[in-house]
Amino acid sequence: MILESRFNAKTMRKDCFINREIKKITEKENKYWSKIFEREIKKDQQENRDFSSCWWKCYYSEIIKFVNFRISRYENPHILEAGSGSGKASILLGKNLKRTLLDISTNTLEYAKHLTKKFNAQNIEYVS
Repeated sequence: MILESRFNAKTMRKDCFINREIKKITEKENKYWSKIFEREIKKDQQENRDFSSCWWKCYYSEIIKFVNFRISRYENPHILEAGSGSGKASILLGKNLKRTLLDISTNTLEYAKHLTKKFNAQNIEYVS
C-alpha cells in the first residue's frame, strides 16, 4: 500500500509537470502564430491578390487535386483540418464541402474567415 501511494503521488507530480509544460508550449505557439497571421491579414487586405506567388498557386492546385480525388468516393465528405492555420487549402476545395478548421490561434482563424469570404466558400466551422 505504501509503495502504491508513493507511485501514485510521483505519477501525479509528473503529470502536473507535463501539463504545465504543455500549457507553456501551447501559449508560446498561440502567441507566435497569432502575430504571424495578424500581419498576414493586414498584408492581404493591402495587396488584394489570391496568391503571393506562382509557387503557392501551383502548391494549392496540387493539394486540391489530391484531396478532391481522395474524397470523391464519399457521398457527403467532411474535412477536419487540425492545425489549420489559414485553412486556405480546405477553403479552396469547393463551396459546398463541409469543413472544420481547428487551430490554437484565434488570429489564424480570423484570417481563415477572411479567406472564406474572399473565395466565397461556405459550410466552414472554426474551432480554437
